[in-house]
Amino acid sequence: VYGGLQDNGTWGGPSRSRDSGGIFTDHWKSVGGGDGFHAQVDPTDWTTLYVESQGGSISRRNVALGTSTGIRPSRNNIVNWDEYVTEEILQTQLEKGFTARGRGGRGRGGGRGGAGGRGQGEQPPPQQGNPFRFNWSSPIVLSPHNPHTVFFGGNHLFKSVDRGDSWQIISPDLSKNDPIKTRRETGGITRDVTGAETYGAIITVSESPLTPGLIWVGTDDGNVQLSRNGGINWSNVRNNVPGVPEQLWVSRIEASHFDEGTAYLTFDGHRSDNFTPWVFKTTNYGQNWTNISNNIPDGHAVYVIKEDLKNPSLLFVGTEFAVFYSINGGDSWTKLNVNMPTVAVHDLVIHPRDGDLIAATHGRGIWILDDITPLQQLTDEVKEQDAHLFDIKTATIWRNMNRGGSRGHFLFRGENPQNNPFITYYIKPGLTGEVKIEISNLDGTSKRNITEQAEPGINKVAWNGQFDTNQQSGRGGRGRGGRGRGGRGGFNSPIGQYLVKMTFQGETYSTTLTVRRDPIETGGGN
Repeated sequence: VYGGLQDNGTWGGPSRSRDSGGIFTDHWKSVGGGDGFHAQVDPTDWTTLYVESQGGSISRRNVALGTSTGIRPSRNNIVNWDEYVTEEILQTQLEKGFTARGRGGRGRGGGRGGAGGRGQGEQPPPQQGNPFRFNWSSPIVLSPHNPHTVFFGGNHLFKSVDRGDSWQIISPDLSKNDPIKTRRETGGITRDVTGAETYGAIITVSESPLTPGLIWVGTDDGNVQLSRNGGINWSNVRNNVPGVPEQLWVSRIEASHFDEGTAYLTFDGHRSDNFTPWVFKTTNYGQNWTNISNNIPDGHAVYVIKEDLKNPSLLFVGTEFAVFYSINGGDSWTKLNVNMPTVAVHDLVIHPRDGDLIAATHGRGIWILDDITPLQQLTDEVKEQDAHLFDIKTATIWRNMNRGGSRGHFLFRGENPQNNPFITYYIKPGLTGEVKIEISNLDGTSKRNITEQAEPGINKVAWNGQFDTNQQSGRGGRGRGGRGRGGRGGFNSPIGQYLVKMTFQGETYSTTLTVRRDPIETGGGN
């Protein structure tokens, strides 16, 4: 898991460790300097990581070797520079206080910067030899169709097809480009624009997972831009969004994974003392937008929205104070903090393989909600049933490899996920009674019986691998509401496949459970 920290660069660390004590600070490593923001990993090559610092200082890092290459768009790597950057543009930048000398430069490594400073691997501010504007936190996005294709947002949208070695400008200035608000010098004895205040730039980018070249862009001065042909033509559909004041930041735009014309949009007005939650959906390429904020409480400025990868009705948003989810496409929202503190949630990621929800917070670390696959399986058809037994994610019995030694005082550590598998089921609201769960090996010679009192909604039961033949108690322990990190109890049954049956009000539901070894035991690495 990678994430940026204010004045402390970008760091990466494991979502679990084999250490019995948990995830320690020494499991984490620095991968970038200065202020840390967006981080993107090539899904086909774990060694390739893109990170950035303030003002568009983007680098490509080899995390296996610890090397970095500065790849910020500049005169020496933009192949169509002369088509876009005219003498008139350069003169305009000079009049605004930008300096147009030099040809930029490349980073020389991954050194860390001090508070507010630049690390060794970062480039000089983009105003030197570069007429483009970059937000303090500029979006980096890998194409879902080819991870070698990188999109990077300034006031123009940049595209690279060779991992950032060269760039193309594929848009005009997509911001409002208000000359008063984009001036670098504003007069007076002391300069009051230091770089962090760069305005009129792209803040969010999303390419459709269904259609290459269908690209959505949102800017920090309120524009919502769409191209359906890879950047050849652009349309600003901001005026179609009802009720949102001008100039509010477009905090996130998310292209749908299920329908080409559908996208989700959030605005953040806290910089303008507007704390209304703004969440919208379009189904016709931005020609019309429906407000789906609904019951998100007032005061929750919204920073991010994510559509689930498998269930089009499942949505998540991160706000100034919480995570909310909707199982009905935004008709209603439920707070999902569970044991997460009240904190600003600036980003969310749904892991495509593991089905975990990862949340990046402002000041309280990275949090993971383990296994949202039951929510992904909670379709309208399932909700209409009296009960349902969800498919169970493969369980891995991770080895316990205590490294020993003392880490001294002020020890800080994160929680590991629980080792034992969960059995998850759904009970329709309004129904009561006993829920009986039977876990058996394939030939039925060993069984475990667990009895629960039905509670409406999604229920989770942890199984420790013991059968009734070797344990007197018939209960297997349980974790509700997404709990499950921290426990590492031993799993006492052989690796392999098991049958799971659930009985409720005379109906029986069945599925299978697969338990595998730690991949390190079979030569599978991590």
